Amino acid sequence: MSLLDIFGSCFPCITSKTPTLKINNAQFKILDLLGEGGFSYVYLVQSQSNKGLYALKKIRCPFGNSNFKVAMKEVDNYREFKSPYIIKCIDSSIVQEPDGSKTIYILLPYFENGSLQDIINNNSVNNVKMDEDEALRLFIGVCRGLISMHRHQLSQNYSMTAVTDDALGTTAAMLDDELQSGAQSSIHLTNLHTEPEEHNPFISETDRLRASSNNNNDSSMEGTELSDTISMAHRDIKPANVMLSKDGTPL
Repeated sequence: MSLLDIFGSCFPCITSKTPTLKINNAQFKILDLLGEGGFSYVYLVQSQSNKGLYALKKIRCPFGNSNFKVAMKEVDNYREFKSPYIIKCIDSSIVQEPDGSKTIYILLPYFENGSLQDIINNNSVNNVKMDEDEALRLFIGVCRGLISMHRHQLSQNYSMTAVTDDALGTTAAMLDDELQSGAQSSIHLTNLHTEPEEHNPFISETDRLRASSNNNNDSSMEGTELSDTISMAHRDIKPANVMLSKDGTPL
C-alpha cells in the first residue's frame, strides 16, 4: 500500500491525488506520517497559506463518550498553559463521523530538532557526550515547565471534569505506542492529574502556613496566590517527551 493510499484510508474525504485537509477553514497539505498509536495518528502537515510546517494529531473516538472526554481534556490541557516551556495548541477541530463516532484534530507546532531522546541517541551513536552546561540548561528548562504546572492558576474556561483511571490508562498506552513509533509531535499533556494544595510536595511547609495565616486573618480576601493555584502532575517526564524548539528551548 502506498503512502497516499494510507492517507486516503485515514482521511476518507481526501483523494489520492490531493492529500489535503481543512481545519476550521485553514487548508493543510499532508506530507508524512510521523507516528501512530492505538487510536491516534500524528502527521507532518504544511499550511497552504503560509507554507509553515506543523504536527497534526488525529484522535479517533470510536468507543463512546469516555474516550471522547479524555481527548477533549487533552485539547483543554494544550490550551491552558501559557509557559514558554510547555507546548501550546495552535488549533483544534471536532468532526462527527457518519457512523456516530467523533474524530478530534489537534494542530501543534512541529519541532525539526526532535526530542531530547533524539540527541541522546545521536550522541550514543557518535560516541560523544553532552556538554555539562547544555545538560544543565535543558534540565532547568524542564524544571521551569514543571513549576508552571505545579503552581498553575486555572483560566476561567478550563473544565475540571474528571476522567476515569481506566480511560487515562488507555490513553497513556496510546501515547507510549506513539513514542515507540517515533512520533515527533510534542510533549503530551493528556495524563495530567490535579492534586489539592495541602498534598502538593512542591509547596513548602512555610508556604502552607503563610497561606493559612492569610486566609484566617482576612476572610474577605479573594485568596492568596497559593490558594488561587492548583497543582497538575505530568507523570510521564522522560527525554522522548521533551521537544526542542529552533532556539534549543526544551518544551
